[in-house]
Amino acid sequence: MVGRRLAIPVVLLVMGWAGVPGTVSAASPDLDDSVQKAGEPDAGIVTLSNSEMVAPASAACAPSCGPKEACAAQQGCGDATCDSGCDGLLDRLLTPADGLKNIPVDFGLEILEGSTLSYGGQLRLRLMDEADRIRPGGPARSAYELWRWRNWLDFRVRDVAGIYIEMIDASQFGEEVPVTPIDVNRWDIQNFYLDVSLLKRDNKPVTLRMGRMTLDYGSYRFLSALDWANTRRNFEGFQLMSPGDTWDIDGFIAQPVNTAMFWNPAALGGESPVSRFSDRADRADHTRTLSGLYTVYKGIENHLFDLYWLWLETDNAFDAATGAGSVGGDRHTFAIRWRTDPKIYDECGQVRMAWHFEAEGGFQVGEDNRTIGGVTARRDVQAGFFTTTINVAFPQVMWKPKLQFMYWWGSGDDDPTDNVDQTLSTLWSFAHFYWGIIDHFNGQNLSNISLQCNLKPTDKLTLVTQMHWFDLSSNSDVLYNVAGVPIGTAGTGGEAGEELDLIATYALRKNLKIQLGYSWFWYGSYVTNNPGLNRPDARQFYLQTVWNY
Repeated sequence: MVGRRLAIPVVLLVMGWAGVPGTVSAASPDLDDSVQKAGEPDAGIVTLSNSEMVAPASAACAPSCGPKEACAAQQGCGDATCDSGCDGLLDRLLTPADGLKNIPVDFGLEILEGSTLSYGGQLRLRLMDEADRIRPGGPARSAYELWRWRNWLDFRVRDVAGIYIEMIDASQFGEEVPVTPIDVNRWDIQNFYLDVSLLKRDNKPVTLRMGRMTLDYGSYRFLSALDWANTRRNFEGFQLMSPGDTWDIDGFIAQPVNTAMFWNPAALGGESPVSRFSDRADRADHTRTLSGLYTVYKGIENHLFDLYWLWLETDNAFDAATGAGSVGGDRHTFAIRWRTDPKIYDECGQVRMAWHFEAEGGFQVGEDNRTIGGVTARRDVQAGFFTTTINVAFPQVMWKPKLQFMYWWGSGDDDPTDNVDQTLSTLWSFAHFYWGIIDHFNGQNLSNISLQCNLKPTDKLTLVTQMHWFDLSSNSDVLYNVAGVPIGTAGTGGEAGEELDLIATYALRKNLKIQLGYSWFWYGSYVTNNPGLNRPDARQFYLQTVWNY
């Protein structure tokens, strides 16, 4: 069994060992970003040109060296780069769809002049071995495999219009604990939307997107595709995107779609999660509607300000007796985010230290509906959050170290018996990125201090060490798991635990990466004092390969 599970990652490792240096990101890029959204960098499809794709093997294997850039004041400030041209040939063999990007398809029609068609996708395999996590099925050990296959087609008529469709097949094998909603989504439509350019602002198109789509915004603490999950989050609705010189402005109204959105049970009027063995197509959950306005101000040099409003309207009520459903009512999130990236240069004009400062905070208001003993109680929402991140990188120091400090506070309820709900909702956050890769918590009623160190021993290898200290923001409230489900009993302790994460990512090729992660979690008094939660300390290992094509 172990040999079979390790076979494919080892084969991929051998195929790509002589790879081209590439950048490594904690989160995989979204494959469907053909239009720039507020708060995001320019999104486009980066491909090899047609002439590069048809180059003969002899030309492809010719060595190529980049220029050595020496500064005026000193010699040897730059680096000479020289790679075997055969590396490029292997890259092409591993990127069979590169020749299928931006293909002209105007069919000789003037109205379609400048039209292009692109095809691509992603294949991901992750092997998991975990023990005593806080997850459905109780304390247990389980080793299993997660497969995900995505394929997409993107048709563009210049910047006037476009159609994008993406399929997904997400599956799980060998599990010894219950399958969670984010694990499985067999042969479905992940995204399918139409883009139409309505007008131009600051000489940039204002685009209306209609259909099934991904909503990724800002720091991903409230809206993200959750790419770590086997099946990504998506919505159905409308999105208006307007990038500008000083302001980027986006607005949207949409409803969550697949099982990664944690649907409400049919008994409460919502949709039931799609069964692992069902071939039923995903469809929108009409009991929940998300509206929002996300803006980014860029008028001050080297400073960015995000101002956003999110409104979640839920028709159902949470049943406290059964734990079914989700909190109904209306919840508005108002928040602001600031970030800046000052740099310190040496006498050659090269970056010696790169700083990053970020702060984000906001509050939530509205009304929650909860059902207790068959009676629906309405509570006013008064919740909030604050977070800050400081990191510094030393690009000229050996292994290019980067040190980071992060603090997060998400409010909890001081008195669950009154008519005020002070528990923050993080909506659809990228919890895996911020609150530990073992995925215990989602930021609700949570105080988290974390320290992180990144190292790059080579251009291809990145090492990450994270340490987290978790506490409850309010001991009168309960703890909430990564899905936002309350766990345990309030008043049993204020310490949630500590987590150590070790991650190594190797860029085998420019589009092929392998990642290993190991985590330990030492439970605190809240878990150890709760009979239903108490368990041995948790651990988790994973090995993941990602091939984008």
